[in-house]
Amino acid sequence: MKIYLIRHGEPHYPTDSLTPQGKLEAEALADYLGTLKIDRIFSSPMGRAKETASFTAAKTGLAASILDWTAELSIRNCDGSDYMAWDMNPENLRKPEYQDCESWHPALEKIANESDAWFEELGWKRNGFVYERMQESIVPKNIQLALFCHGGFGLTWLSHLLAIPKHYLWSGFFLQTSSVTTILFDERTESKATPRVISLSALPHVYKAGLTPSTAGIKANTE
Repeated sequence: MKIYLIRHGEPHYPTDSLTPQGKLEAEALADYLGTLKIDRIFSSPMGRAKETASFTAAKTGLAASILDWTAELSIRNCDGSDYMAWDMNPENLRKPEYQDCESWHPALEKIANESDAWFEELGWKRNGFVYERMQESIVPKNIQLALFCHGGFGLTWLSHLLAIPKHYLWSGFFLQTSSVTTILFDERTESKATPRVISLSALPHVYKAGLTPSTAGIKANTE
């Protein structure tokens, strides 16, 4: 199984939609994804993700199924700044006292539980950090999925899938708008697989279309 984790195009947050740049990104992304063997499309319920997915849906003829649990998170920081948890100053996020706020637990647990349930629908049951193939599943093992979602959610979900502490993902990585992160279910033993990122925040479509990558979401120097 292969999953393309896609952050929405450049957003206009007040209207939960795409900017003109974001629409160009989404159009170029659809052209790129149309060259891949995608079997199913999923999307966050939020407007900017659904709008991004709509371009690929039109290109491929695949309708996007909505996954409510992939909506962008609302997890506030605990260092006194006005940012979400994943946008905290990395210098603070690496300090032990800021790595685990009790207020984060419900959202993180929901992602873990909903993610595991979704994978069971796809024929894989989580056991520790390994996924075991369910014998009764009729979903093909080599299915390819595109999930249109968000930067904060994406990094947090990767933390769960890869069994890497969230503060390392939040403070050390960034998903650019319309970027594609490719997750392979790496099958080293029969009927077992481990999620493995084989590319992160890739923008081949942006460069091919001659667009300048957006800096939306980057909080400091961008030049």
